[in-house]
Amino acid sequence: MEHVVHRSARSVGVVPTLRAAVGLLTRLPVGVVADVPGAAAFALVGAVIGGLAAAALVVLALAGEPVLGAIAAVGVLAAVSGGLHLDGLADTADALVAPDAYAAERAREDPSVGPGGVVALLVVMGVEVAALASVAASWGPAVAASVVVVGGAVSRWLPVVAVVLLRDRVGHDGLGAWFSNAVSWRDAIVGAVTVAIVVGAGMTSGAWALGPGALIGGTAGLVATAFITGLRGRLDGDGLGASVEITLTATLVCLAVIAP
Repeated sequence: MEHVVHRSARSVGVVPTLRAAVGLLTRLPVGVVADVPGAAAFALVGAVIGGLAAAALVVLALAGEPVLGAIAAVGVLAAVSGGLHLDGLADTADALVAPDAYAAERAREDPSVGPGGVVALLVVMGVEVAALASVAASWGPAVAASVVVVGGAVSRWLPVVAVVLLRDRVGHDGLGAWFSNAVSWRDAIVGAVTVAIVVGAGMTSGAWALGPGALIGGTAGLVATAFITGLRGRLDGDGLGASVEITLTATLVCLAVIAP
C-alpha cells in the first residue's frame, strides 16, 4: 500500500499539490483536490499563513502595541486555518483527561469543548501571545515577523514528519488514516528543504536564533506528539492538529527565551 501511495504522490503536479495544501490547511476557497493532502507543500503554505499573521503583528507593533500585535497575529493564524488545529488540540486534551479509553474517545468526538480542552486552549494561545510579544519587544517587529513565518512553516510541516515516523501507530480510520496513507518520505523531505529555506531567509534579517529555535521547536513538537500518541494508544487526526499548535508554541517560546 505504501508503494502505491508513493507512486501516486509523484504523479501529482505542483499546482494540485499547492491547491490541496491550501484547501486542507486554510479556509480559502481554492477548490478540492480529491484524495490528495498536498503534504509536500504544507511547510510552504504554513509560511504564507505565518506571513499573513506577521503583517498584522508588524502594523500594530510599529504603532507601539506589540502585545496587541501578538494577539492579532495569533488571531489571524486561527482565523485563516478556521481553528482546525485548535479544535484538534482541544479534542486531544479532553481525551487525555478522560478516566478510560471509552470515555476518552467519547470526549474526543463530542463537538463541545470540555474542561481539558478549555485549559489547553487558554494556556497554548496565552503562551503564544506572550512569546510573540516578548520577541517583538526584544528584537523588534521585523524579526518578530520572521519568527511568525518560521513558526508557521515548522508547525505545519511537523504533522507530515510525525505521520512518517509514527505510521505504525496511526489509527485505521478517520482523517489520520487517510492522511497517513497519502503521505510519503518524499513529502517530509520536501518540507524539510522548504523549512530550511524559510529559516535561512529569516536569518538574513539578523535573527540568528531562528535556526536553533526552529530545530528545538520542531523536536519538542515531535517528542510531544510521540508522547501523546503513547498515552492515547494511537495517532489520529486530532492528535495531528494538536501537534501543529504544540510545535508552534514550542518554537515561539524557544525564540522568546533566546531573545536578548
